[in-house]
Amino acid sequence: MRSRIHKIAVLDNGSGMNASVLRLALQFGNGTYLEEEQHTGIGRFGMGLPSSSVSQCQRVEVWTWQDGVENALYSYLDLNEIRTQRINEVPSPQLKPIPSIWQQVGKNFDRSGTLVVWSDIDRCMWKTGKTITDNSELLIGRMYRKFLDAEEVAIRMLAFDLDNPSTVITEKFAKPNDPGYLMAKTSCPVPFDNKPMFQLKEELRDDEDPREPLLEIAHKINTQLSTLRRLIKAQRKGTRPKNNRYSGSTPERQATRVTENRKQDGYKGISDKDEYLPALERQTTIEKTLTEAGVTENQAKELAATTISDNLKYVFVDADLDNPAFFSVKPKGGAIVITLNTKHPAYENLVEILEDEVENVDPETLRSRLAKSRKGIKLLLAAWARYEDEQPEGKRQQNLQDSRVEWGKIARQFLENEE
Repeated sequence: MRSRIHKIAVLDNGSGMNASVLRLALQFGNGTYLEEEQHTGIGRFGMGLPSSSVSQCQRVEVWTWQDGVENALYSYLDLNEIRTQRINEVPSPQLKPIPSIWQQVGKNFDRSGTLVVWSDIDRCMWKTGKTITDNSELLIGRMYRKFLDAEEVAIRMLAFDLDNPSTVITEKFAKPNDPGYLMAKTSCPVPFDNKPMFQLKEELRDDEDPREPLLEIAHKINTQLSTLRRLIKAQRKGTRPKNNRYSGSTPERQATRVTENRKQDGYKGISDKDEYLPALERQTTIEKTLTEAGVTENQAKELAATTISDNLKYVFVDADLDNPAFFSVKPKGGAIVITLNTKHPAYENLVEILEDEVENVDPETLRSRLAKSRKGIKLLLAAWARYEDEQPEGKRQQNLQDSRVEWGKIARQFLENEE
């Protein structure tokens, strides 16, 4: 007798959702990524979770938590309750424990995450646990093949007896499904499950094919597109000033000096251990990180060389980031590479506006720039204040308040430490 499916659950260890976002996630045509400037990843129209759920089942339940699974929030959609008008909107999220069966089969739950459970499944084309896992691997493996190949994510698929969860019907980890047959260790047919069918660059090189350099050129073009867009934009606005235009210490030097003082006081950073690597290795690592961010090769070489020769701890670079963060922080080669997101509104209102040319600019325009940057700073502080205010009372909110105080102490050192 074949075991037919009764429920389907999806568990992740992401950042979780607060009550307002959970409610938005279950509403049709709503969400947090509806604006065009927020289209940086998967999700566009606010239809994914509710639409996919009701297309397969009568009831979808969601638990989500941001500070321990014991603080999980719960809400749901039930088509039968909607038909009988028992509910006419998404129920307000409430604290509700996750059923023990999911805690048992989910193994270790992280401090944050989300659990989605489908029940009363009546439209799923696959009827058994094995067919679902096999077919899901093909779809999921193709969609997330680059993440799986890079081992940035792991997707565990498990089918079990609902009455006896310890009875496992099938269990596997999804493998990449590469339509181009360019990856190894995939779900592709033998013998290309363990080796790629095509290795274009290597094959062309071995055959001394004159087209081989074209692949490298294509790769360079692809990685430099964002840089070209920024350069064109800069040409329209004028050449941006260099650090040596102004007197006094550069932010990189001042921050490095403060960091050295903090290290002497016993504070340690993740990047510090790589300061003892050979200078050439450090420079190569920093240069690679900068080129991956979209910096031209010449600029990356110059920045990396200056960072090593001047013993600088920090490197600032402007680039298009594929996430809503204002900036990213990467410890590389003993330095800390800080990438400012040129697509973030804060960049235009704080960074770019203050780095425009100031010579031959009338006082009214300068006053307007300063007023805009002041407004931008206030809005950033207001955004943090609201983020802190929206956290549930307790340990998480206290941790945020403590982080703000500690960050303020370090900021005071960085800003007050003048040569």
